[in-house]
Amino acid sequence: MPTQPLRVLISGASVAGPTAAFWLARQGCVVTVVERMPLELVRTSGHAVDLFGPAMDVAEWAGVLPAVMKARTRTDIVSFQRSDGRGVDVEMRRLVAGISARHVEIMRGELATILYEATRNDVRYLFQDSIATLVEEPDGVAVTFEHASAERFDLVIGADGLHSTVRRLVFGPEGEFRRFLGGYLAEAAVPNDLGLEGRMLVWNAPGRLAAIYPVHGTTTARAGFLFRRGQELALDHRDVEGQKQALHQLYGRDGWQVPRLLAAIDAAEDFYYR
Repeated sequence: MPTQPLRVLISGASVAGPTAAFWLARQGCVVTVVERMPLELVRTSGHAVDLFGPAMDVAEWAGVLPAVMKARTRTDIVSFQRSDGRGVDVEMRRLVAGISARHVEIMRGELATILYEATRNDVRYLFQDSIATLVEEPDGVAVTFEHASAERFDLVIGADGLHSTVRRLVFGPEGEFRRFLGGYLAEAAVPNDLGLEGRMLVWNAPGRLAAIYPVHGTTTARAGFLFRRGQELALDHRDVEGQKQALHQLYGRDGWQVPRLLAAIDAAEDFYYR
C-alpha cells in the first residue's frame, strides 16, 4: 500500500518557519504553518537582517535570491557618529568582507514576504492563530489551536522564536533552559526625518549604542538600541511599556539623536525588544 505523506505543523511564519515549509513541501510533505500575527504585520515588522554565504546559497537553491537582492536595504555606508554631529564613514562591504564574500542585508518583513510568496501555493497558512495544546500519541501529535479546529500531525516544528509556544508546551517553563546572553536589542519604525538614503548612522557609548537607518523605498526608518547588561532585567517579555521605560532609564541622559529616537519609539506600535 502507498504510504501517506507526512503531515507537518510548523509554528512561526517569519523566516525559519516558511524556509522549513518550503523544503518539506518539496519533499512531498503536507505542511501547515500557524502564526499568531496577521499577515500584514508579518510583512512589515522587524529589523534588518544579514544573510551571509550559507544563507545566500540556500536562497539561491530555493530560487528566491533574485527577489532577495531586489529587496535589499541598499545600505552602503555605516557612519559612526560623534555627539557633535561629525562622523566616520565606513563602507558596508568592508565591514562584512571578513565574514563572508557573499552578503545581503534585507528587512525581516521583506524576507518573510518573499518566503511566504514562495510557499503560499504549496503550504497552508493559519494566520492570527496559535497552538493551544500538544499531546504526543502513538500515531502522531494531537494539536488544538486557539481558533482553528483540532487536528493530528506526524511532526510539529517550533520555529516561533525566543519565547516559543511549542518549546513551552513540550518542555515546560522557558526559564528552565533559556540562558541570558548579556545584551538586549530594541527597535521600532520611525519617520525618516533625517532624509537618510543608503546610510546608517550609529552612535556609541560604553556598553550601548543607538542607530538609525532608512527602509528603502519608503518614508520610514528603523531606530535601534543595542546594550549590554550584567544581569537580566526583571521584565516580562509582554510588558512593552516597561521595556520602553528601561530604554529611557539607560539612554535618558544621552545626546546626539537619542532623545528624538526615544520619543519616536514611545509612539511606535511595532516595537521589538529582545
